[in-house]
Amino acid sequence: MDDLAMCLKAVKISLARARIQHEVIVVDDGSSDGTPQSVISASKNWDSRGVLKLVKHRTSQGPAAARNSGVKIARGAILLFTDSDCLPSPQWVKELTDVFINKPACDMAEGQTQAFPNPPYSINAHVVENRRGGRWLTCNLAVRRKAFIQAGGFDERYRHPVREDTDFAFAVLSLGGKPVFNPRAIVRHPVKQGKPGMVLGQAWQAKYDPLLFLKYPLLYLTRLKWIDGWFFPVYHLGFYAATGWLLVSTASPDQLSSNSLMVMGGIVLASLGATILARLRRRKFEPRLLPIVALESLIVPFTRLWWTLYGFIWASASLIKDGTYGLLRR
Repeated sequence: MDDLAMCLKAVKISLARARIQHEVIVVDDGSSDGTPQSVISASKNWDSRGVLKLVKHRTSQGPAAARNSGVKIARGAILLFTDSDCLPSPQWVKELTDVFINKPACDMAEGQTQAFPNPPYSINAHVVENRRGGRWLTCNLAVRRKAFIQAGGFDERYRHPVREDTDFAFAVLSLGGKPVFNPRAIVRHPVKQGKPGMVLGQAWQAKYDPLLFLKYPLLYLTRLKWIDGWFFPVYHLGFYAATGWLLVSTASPDQLSSNSLMVMGGIVLASLGATILARLRRRKFEPRLLPIVALESLIVPFTRLWWTLYGFIWASASLIKDGTYGLLRR
């Protein structure tokens, strides 16, 4: 059974437990993996209290555009989002919808996202979790339709599944929206096994951080984790400091001394150690991969820096063009 079929089966069970009128909308974002066939097959025995619909994009437009397309044809007052490779729990729909019943002031609710299988994971695994809230992952998110429209939906400049969910949450929060985290609304997200070099290949994702920051600077600085949620993880700063010092010292050789070299060497080693430890968090320690991880840890800070600078230029131009350059927004 493919991922979508399993997801739809889990959603169907969860809707049956909730016993509510509903519509389930699957958006096929230009895929070629048989999504329409999975939807047709699932719709044959769908719950009599609702309908299963398909929206198809001819070409991929990204997750933000896909979700917006689904909402355009949705009629419900409460919108629930999940991803096609995820498995909502039997109580997921009821737990999320009950939030809006029990807390009328709530505009947006997020549930607990659990990675499966359980840790420890391979050092190159891609893990998605939200155990304590405050991440607003769209694999486990609900929002009032009114709040969704007021926020303007998802920003379709995010053409990849990176930061588009945080951007949407910030849009709701910036309008005074009230979020709630319900740990009983559980969605299981599969761990994807990557290969050596994965973190280098993902460094381009840093291009989207400037767009998020320029739109919502205060929320970016106060709602994200300062240690590893901003443009640059704090444990990368030692690399940048040492590189800056080396450039200055090269221009002024009289600044060089054995003591300063030792200090900067210590800073680099401390940053390298902290970066490796961050990679190993909840991961299996595999000694044979340590040299590769160390090399990647030396390169990634500078590839992220490059893509962040590129992102600032791209995001600034985009925001100026559409007149929404938002440095003074909350």
